[in-house]
Amino acid sequence: MVGRPLPQVVFILALVLLLPSTTWVQPSLPPVNQQLTATSLPEQEQGLPEEQNQSTSLPASQAAAKEKKESSPFAAAPEVSGAEVSGVEERSAQPVTEKAEKQPAIKSPPPKPVAYRWGAPHRVSFRTEVKLTNSGNEAAEYLWVDLPLLENSSPYQSNTLQGTNYAIDSREGRVASFFIGDLAPGETKKVAVDYLVTIRPVSLSSSNDTVEKARQAYRQYARSGNCRALATGFVGRCRELGVTARLVNGFTRPQRALLAPGSLKGCRHSWAEFYVDGLGWVPVDLTFGYFADFPIASHLVESYDDQSVRVNYLGGKVEAIWENMILP
Repeated sequence: MVGRPLPQVVFILALVLLLPSTTWVQPSLPPVNQQLTATSLPEQEQGLPEEQNQSTSLPASQAAAKEKKESSPFAAAPEVSGAEVSGVEERSAQPVTEKAEKQPAIKSPPPKPVAYRWGAPHRVSFRTEVKLTNSGNEAAEYLWVDLPLLENSSPYQSNTLQGTNYAIDSREGRVASFFIGDLAPGETKKVAVDYLVTIRPVSLSSSNDTVEKARQAYRQYARSGNCRALATGFVGRCRELGVTARLVNGFTRPQRALLAPGSLKGCRHSWAEFYVDGLGWVPVDLTFGYFADFPIASHLVESYDDQSVRVNYLGGKVEAIWENMILP
């Protein structure tokens, strides 16, 4: 009974002895310098996966850091690309002066608009009249007189018609027609029109481009001479500079004084006005040396164009004298 297990042991030993011997050889790895040389080739020629390529090209310190990062229990922080980092650096590196340049410029307040400055008003009673005398030997019949009335759109003057001694039959523009009837030889009749005229000294509170252009024309023509010729030259020059201007006909005292009572014979005068948008007409007297300034109530506007008195009649010989005056 004791010797029965022996054949099993002998069988196992014999089986071991009959098996062919095998030599286990571990494949040798190429040197490190050969791996480094291989990473310089394009990935297609190496035939390696992309991850293996990248791992073989990492230095030992970076490979250890990567292994540590992968084995860390903490979640990896999101990577930031180089383009994003450079974008942040560019924005933070912008100089302060560039921001200051982009700030809106501080605008200065707009200039005050040009305005009139007024002096104390001066009121006068103005009369324009035509004296008619028949110096012939027979009567003058169907006598008509066409008399130009005061015209005004200047801001420094206002006119109020007070009355006429003959009724106005008709009117065309500023010309009124009066029917006088018959005039016997040697007879004299008058046609009179009375006004209350208010005149105010005026000047400007400031200037603008229009005013300065008119001043340029004023400097060219302001001097002693024929008042109508100088005023006409000023108006023409203003229009060349793009400034609206006009000629003014009226009355003023040579002494540069207020319009005191008395005849205005020898006081007929011409000056000019230029127009400022948003304001109105501004006076200029070339011979008096007044630019945008009438310091006293010295100028009375009659009209802006010359029109004469016309007398129509049948028979006789009628003489007409046109006079203007300031009543007491």
